[in-house]
Amino acid sequence: MTQWSSDRDRLAQRQTLLERARPWTEHERLVIAEIFYEELLSQYPSLRGHFQPVDMPALARKFAQTLGLLLSLDDDRQRLGTEAMRLGAMRPHRALTAAEYRMFSAVLAHVLAQFQDDVPYQQARQIWQADLDAIIEVMWVVRSGEGEWE
Repeated sequence: MTQWSSDRDRLAQRQTLLERARPWTEHERLVIAEIFYEELLSQYPSLRGHFQPVDMPALARKFAQTLGLLLSLDDDRQRLGTEAMRLGAMRPHRALTAAEYRMFSAVLAHVLAQFQDDVPYQQARQIWQADLDAIIEVMWVVRSGEGEWE
């Protein structure tokens, strides 16, 4: 298989993945958000300090809304980039390190991949990870003001 056909296959898989994720209901996105935070804080207890005192159910609802927005913007890379910049400028995100951004991204890719029943887990996780890495890189550049991803 050539690199071009491999890239083309990956893009086709990504498009299929996103098309199947867009119709996730608000309730499904809320479940994803709740599982995400449970797994994040279970795997990385050092992050708990970023969530105290925080109303976790309210945070999960807000995250579910953000997830819905990001999914709806995927075809519009400029608007997706603008939204990533807005998220990076938010005060809670400004306290995170580059390593913590990566922790968030890895756990979220894992959780999202688990909700893709019709795509092998490893493929789904890799696709989500690539997209999330692009988003967190923009968030980091805005957050740090540095312009370089660590």
